[in-house]
Amino acid sequence: MKLLSIFKDYKFVEEKVLIARRPDGKVSREAYVTFETTKMAKQELCKDRLMIGSCYVELFSSTPDEARRAESRSRQ
Repeated sequence: MKLLSIFKDYKFVEEKVLIARRPDGKVSREAYVTFETTKMAKQELCKDRLMIGSCYVELFSSTPDEARRAESRSRQ
């Protein structure tokens, strides 16, 4: 997945990557990535506003609760 290629230098928890979906099932262009340490996550925030191909990427810190809410919205 192209999105995760920007995180290749840091260890993230692959099974905890959430690609959010809209109610119609299509990808929302929102993803939640869990890193092995808080330090790694903070270092990755420096990649905010990068381009991946033709896509502009914005990065934000979030909580596990925010990711769970996004996941539950994806299932509706």
